[in-house]
Amino acid sequence: MYQKAFVLLRTYAALATFLASYFALTVVGNLIYFTPFGDGIGRVQIADFSISNFQTAGSFGYWILLFLPFVVAPPIVFAVKRILAPMAPWIKTIKISTPAYLVALAICYAYASVSLWRANATGLFLRGNDAVDSVYDRFELLSSLGFWPQVTIKSLLVALSCYGLVVAIETRKPLWLLVAAANVVGAVALSRELRMKRFAPAAKVVAFVLLTMAAALLLQIAQL
Repeated sequence: MYQKAFVLLRTYAALATFLASYFALTVVGNLIYFTPFGDGIGRVQIADFSISNFQTAGSFGYWILLFLPFVVAPPIVFAVKRILAPMAPWIKTIKISTPAYLVALAICYAYASVSLWRANATGLFLRGNDAVDSVYDRFELLSSLGFWPQVTIKSLLVALSCYGLVVAIETRKPLWLLVAAANVVGAVALSRELRMKRFAPAAKVVAFVLLTMAAALLLQIAQL
């Protein structure tokens, strides 16, 4: 039984990591506001907060959208696996040399940092007086950044970070472990800067780091 569970985990490790992270960070984060102490938690950041003030909160569409990834993601993964599995022998594993990876990572971080500086991300980050102001500042920042800097931060750096994490787990070389740890710190910093999370609870940042570590552990178990 346990062997079958490990095989299933190894096969669908990415899907399990995504759904677990989504549940912990998004589903639980929404459900907590419907508990008896939810409004009190909201008032820590927004005065007179009440989940009932949001017209769509608790509606049928709200619940459908909240739990939609659990319904949509698995069939898509299963379908893609069925289509691509026969092609596996002809698909070469992409290996990036260490110098090429470090150069690409440095370029992406430099481009993201310069783009955030030009968009006055730090000024917007420090300008807001509460969580509501931070929301408006985030929209202003995204508008100023444009498309390609967001692609770099949300896609390219995420892909490079995941690649570095996998290599660190496989090789356990000090350099790659250091790169993986640096990517975790960089991901947290860019996430807070991009989303204007100055007033976000510190627990969210800690949760992000812990989930990243859990993902690494999950991938390690999948190799057994």
